Amino acid sequence: MKNYSTRYNSIIKACVLFGELCICSGLFYVFYLWAQFLGKHDELVASLSQVLIIITLCYLVCAIHGGVVLHMRKVYPYQIVMRVFRNIFYFSILTGTLLSIGKFMNIYTLYFPAYISALFLTLSIYRLALRAIIKRFRASGKNLRHVVLVGSTSNNIELYHELTDDPSTGAKVEGYFDDEPNSQMPSQCQYLGRPEDVQSYLKAHPYIHYLFCCLPSRRSNIIVPIINYCENNLVHFFSVPNLHNYLHNRVYFNMIGNVPYLSLRTDPLSYPENKFLKRAFDIVFSLLFLCTLFPIILIIVTIITKLTMPGPIFFRQKRNGLNDKPQIRN
Repeated sequence: MKNYSTRYNSIIKACVLFGELCICSGLFYVFYLWAQFLGKHDELVASLSQVLIIITLCYLVCAIHGGVVLHMRKVYPYQIVMRVFRNIFYFSILTGTLLSIGKFMNIYTLYFPAYISALFLTLSIYRLALRAIIKRFRASGKNLRHVVLVGSTSNNIELYHELTDDPSTGAKVEGYFDDEPNSQMPSQCQYLGRPEDVQSYLKAHPYIHYLFCCLPSRRSNIIVPIINYCENNLVHFFSVPNLHNYLHNRVYFNMIGNVPYLSLRTDPLSYPENKFLKRAFDIVFSLLFLCTLFPIILIIVTIITKLTMPGPIFFRQKRNGLNDKPQIRN
């Protein structure tokens, strides 16, 4: 069986990146014409072609690093927008640094921030529109991905609904394997046999793309041969842990070295861009407060203190310090 899924996803990624590079360059050219129309000829120091090459290469690096998620079977709009935001964040830093150090362009004007903002908005709309097209294409029954389930625990039952309730996921569940039929499985999900019959079924149905297994680890004598067959025949194997006995909320997969573990929540400050944004917000907000509201508040507090309390506004007291030396403390 040929791995059409990987080829199909690669085509989508290539088309998305090519379209975004065209948008990145085309939008910059539009802003260039707008600046020329307004008579601002000092925005670009180098030639237009040099700047276009730099911003195109910078965005290509950032987009490849950030990746594309709109082709995934289950993805939400906010995840697509956040991925665009991360790409634009890295792109603005990398491009701004290169253009400023190389003296290709004056980035300390309204031109560059306006271009970055417009690029973020345009790319978000572009990716969301492509996602809508892909969902409609899959909902029409094209580009189906055939799925089988091994085990019928509550996680696989919930997984069945996640895959089939929304036709735009483009998944068709052929059935499930278990030691015996499970009455809790939906009637539309056909019972295919025992877990020992999985390999023979896959050999007879080479069009299967995904296999989700929720068998417990003590049945490794059955799971390992299934994994080996899937790896050798381009079937995507996924292990579904049964956590509903003690976890009833969302969990996140992480790795420490080669050891996997699950966490109950993600730490937003674990991402460097979030740390940078938080630090930048703290500095900018503090400076704005000190330059705007703080002087007014200081004057009001000073007047109230002087009218209601005797003595100086700022408290001063003589105290003994090291080796009983007198010191004035404020």
